[in-house]
Amino acid sequence: MECKREENVKNCTCKGECERKGKCCDCVLHHKQKGSLPHCLRKQ
Repeated sequence: MECKREENVKNCTCKGECERKGKCCDCVLHHKQKGSLPHCLRKQ
């Protein structure tokens, strides 16, 4: 599957500048390993 990073960044709700911003699969895996949720999956 091809990553659509440029498209993802437009809708990303992440508050910080992160090397995973727009790379949703990497971001979700990172947060899963830490036992937390990324901003896009939190109640707002």
